[in-house]
Amino acid sequence: MYKSQNIKRLSILLAFSIVLCTLFYLFPSKLTYAASSFPAMLPISRGVPAFGSVGVASNANDNNYGTAWYGGGTSWLAYDLSSVPVDQRKQIIVVWYNTDTYDYDTTQVNTSSYHKPKNYTIEANSASGGSSSAPTSGWTVLATVSNNNYHSRQHLVDFTGYNWIRINITDSLTNSVNINMDIHNASLGTQDDWIIYGDSITAGGTALNGNGKGTIAQIVNSTNSAHFPVVECGGTGSILSRHGSASIDAWLSVFPGKYVGVAFGTNDAWGNQTGADNYYKNMVTIVNAIISAGKVPVVAKIPWSNLTAISQNLPSYNAKIEELYLAYPEIIKGPDFYTFFQNNPTLISSDNVHPSTEGYNAMREQWAKVILSIYENSTVTPTPSSPSFVYGDINGSGALDSIDFGLLRQYLLGMKTSFDYTYGAKAADVNNDGAINSIDFGLMRQRLLGIITKFPAES
Repeated sequence: MYKSQNIKRLSILLAFSIVLCTLFYLFPSKLTYAASSFPAMLPISRGVPAFGSVGVASNANDNNYGTAWYGGGTSWLAYDLSSVPVDQRKQIIVVWYNTDTYDYDTTQVNTSSYHKPKNYTIEANSASGGSSSAPTSGWTVLATVSNNNYHSRQHLVDFTGYNWIRINITDSLTNSVNINMDIHNASLGTQDDWIIYGDSITAGGTALNGNGKGTIAQIVNSTNSAHFPVVECGGTGSILSRHGSASIDAWLSVFPGKYVGVAFGTNDAWGNQTGADNYYKNMVTIVNAIISAGKVPVVAKIPWSNLTAISQNLPSYNAKIEELYLAYPEIIKGPDFYTFFQNNPTLISSDNVHPSTEGYNAMREQWAKVILSIYENSTVTPTPSSPSFVYGDINGSGALDSIDFGLLRQYLLGMKTSFDYTYGAKAADVNNDGAINSIDFGLMRQRLLGIITKFPAES
């Protein structure tokens, strides 16, 4: 056993040395200092004048996601944003949600869609606001969608010079539509923007209905009023990790945000129909696609189940998630739903697989905690002379960890052009030679593995 551990460790170090040499050859030296705080994306459409070709338009932008605007198969919904300060609507995210359809992507297992837009345009108008009706002409098309398959969509658009926004639906499924529509201020970017992909448990645990506790975004906002993130539910019932690996590129192509939750595994483990090794390969494909798209993967543990056909296989599957965490430092650890539900078995429903209503509420709270922790770790801005400055602590969280290593890796590979807090670059230069390169990468890896106990810059 001891010999096999040594062989494994030597293999890791050999592979690491090859990576170091490659990085040193390709990226000899980079150094960039940049300062920014975590940009909020607050909704700016809440309660503004809303108009629809039919129906009660104000149901689409009130505080209650249990209400919605019902339109016809051909219909439109418009908001007057003229009262919103101009600097908060230069660039916006238009996000609509259809809560009548359970599955995010109904093409995966050919499930039903209800009251979902199929063909539509996102349009803007520069007409003056404050009128008792929406403009009848002068609309400019900012985005066009045909043959939509999803129960929610986001659109990042330049809104400079406009006062009105509308979704103009030209075709729908079941000849009517049901949507909530929020407009978020994206003038500072889309960092506060999430989508969470997974199976039916994910669909229930991230759904917009809230079941009395509020949505994930509402829970976040109740704790930190400076933030109200976009959180889109990407859960689809009955799918496995292989569905995710096959569809991830298509899904990401319509998502303009930064954080991508990944929560597959219950169906894979059910009867061990995927196998832990194949599950790992599928998850690697998903994680690589997210990173390649310049986004951040947030991977959750598979929930504990009271059904033997699932529970007996979960340890091996969740062990693969631990391997993912080690192999990809860019991953942020999502909720540990295995431990959570194992400690709270009464939150599992009578089918012994899916959470109860309160269990789904608890899942929303667990996701909200992850989002809140990212704010906390991203807003610290220590100085090199302050006691809180830590070499290697690129994101300013107060400690060196695998997230910092992942940020350095992204930077050296050209996936990042700067660091997101004032002294991130200073912290990355762990040998204090005025350059950020593969030497710093190697030193940070050695520190995380416990091979060294301090950086040269700390000597």
